[in-house]
Amino acid sequence: MEKAGFWRLAAAYTIDLILLTIAGYILGAVVGIFIGGVLGVLGADVSTIIYICALAGSILGFILNVVYFAALESTVCASLGKKWLGIKVYKA
Repeated sequence: MEKAGFWRLAAAYTIDLILLTIAGYILGAVVGIFIGGVLGVLGADVSTIIYICALAGSILGFILNVVYFAALESTVCASLGKKWLGIKVYKA
């Protein structure tokens, strides 16, 4: 079993980062439109809507990252970036 070097791990993380950024933008847009619409109907001012949407986006981004890495590395022993580069995570 050969250890993956720094640059292979960095490349795998970059792939994961790109995938998570795309998924985060899509999820953030859907949730932001929903929250903004609900708060707009309830009569909230624009600064409150922006603040709450930004807060919700930050929380969703954190949850997305945790779930992505925890689920993939615990079930298939690799995130998508690591899998595409042939890297697996093993217990020590």
